[in-house]
Amino acid sequence: MADDPLDTQATHLGMIFGGGGGSEAAPATLTFDGQGARLTVPYLHFGADERFDVIRGWFVHQMTPTCLVFVTAGHQFTLFGIRWAGYRENGNVSLGTLSAHHLVGGDQSAYAQDGLAVTGLQSHMDALQHWTAFTAATYESIADEHGFVERLEAVVETTEDVTWTQGDAAMRLTSTWQTDNSQPGFHVNEWAVLQSTFASPRPVDDHMHEHEKIRRLLVILYGANIPFRRHEIQDERYYPRTGDGHVYSRSGRSLYSSRTFRERSRPPVEKVTFQKCVGRLASIGSEGLGRWGSEFETWKRVIHPAAAIFGRERAMLEDRVISLSMCLEAAGQILGQKDGEEATYKTGRRPETMATYVYRCLSSLDVGWSDVAESNVGIARAVANNYRQIKHYDASDDFPAGEETFLVSQVAAATVRLLVANIVVPRGDLAQNWQSVVGDALQWFKSHELRIDASGAFVPTWPSK
Repeated sequence: MADDPLDTQATHLGMIFGGGGGSEAAPATLTFDGQGARLTVPYLHFGADERFDVIRGWFVHQMTPTCLVFVTAGHQFTLFGIRWAGYRENGNVSLGTLSAHHLVGGDQSAYAQDGLAVTGLQSHMDALQHWTAFTAATYESIADEHGFVERLEAVVETTEDVTWTQGDAAMRLTSTWQTDNSQPGFHVNEWAVLQSTFASPRPVDDHMHEHEKIRRLLVILYGANIPFRRHEIQDERYYPRTGDGHVYSRSGRSLYSSRTFRERSRPPVEKVTFQKCVGRLASIGSEGLGRWGSEFETWKRVIHPAAAIFGRERAMLEDRVISLSMCLEAAGQILGQKDGEEATYKTGRRPETMATYVYRCLSSLDVGWSDVAESNVGIARAVANNYRQIKHYDASDDFPAGEETFLVSQVAAATVRLLVANIVVPRGDLAQNWQSVVGDALQWFKSHELRIDASGAFVPTWPSK
């Protein structure tokens, strides 16, 4: 767990140093918005006071520094990736605003020339502990001769981890813990965390890029947004030191990144979401995660739109169908030809259709849709027809019926999630998990009293009179 606590809801008054040209200092306020850290700096715009020449240049000429140290009561923070964010001139005191790509605990200005390059980064995400099932605590009850518990022995240590290689990064999932002295008694908080390590210092954004790949995997496996909660730098150079250079703590340095800052304020993932996961770490292992890293580039046209739409709460049905159909179209081309797909062809030099790509996706999964559809060809046509009517102005006089779009979105979502899970989860385990995803879709068809015929049309399940 990192040190350097910072209340991101408050306005912090302090001084900034290291803006270039010397050791000048200036008052400033540090605040946070959806994009991360912002500094507001007062200065004199008019007059001949040379003390403000450098600061005036930041805003008037947009000659911003690359790094600034902000000092407030009891704490120091370093801002990297400084960007001009505007200024307001007044006859007396003018105000300029700077934004920062990253904010790190402590005075790290000695590494400003690296642009915040580090060897290690640690991230916390919602659902990570549920997904890994890691724990740092074990308990043993000691009973007396009558069988009554008289003592509880607890051991708290980091013992579980999974490692794999992802590009140039050594990745690790592990448990971590920290004692909590905020209330009476003995309390321990534990988490599962994601870590990345490079052989030599790399920009923080390189680490974030690798962490984002795992976050997107979780978003698709759970079918819901899984936000980052915090990040910590794990690098020998950044650890707190005494005046003589001795490292006195190996707690990670808190990192506040503009890339993920907005996610900190998102509501926690609901526990009901945990029941919908189609592949937990126990069935994936290091081999599956290594496969995810090596296959990510191939499947990115599926992964990116899928993670984007599953990460959006209350997205419009039409948006879901468009995004998920893009995933199915890309996946169908990656998967290649499947037996029986000729039924979805059109005449011409390129006989494949959108229905062909959907059919390939359905055929690659051992999932039974027979309760709600006459065949996979029918489902493929239904998805393709709905997608076309939504996307193309001249495909239909109006949007398709709302209940049909809803059911198509359910089928498409289940198929995309299982396709992605198929990259990392062994087929035997996936076959056991598909009911948790497909079951909801089947139930919705039943409640709407609809099914799909061979032509792709939605037909009622009740007998015609």
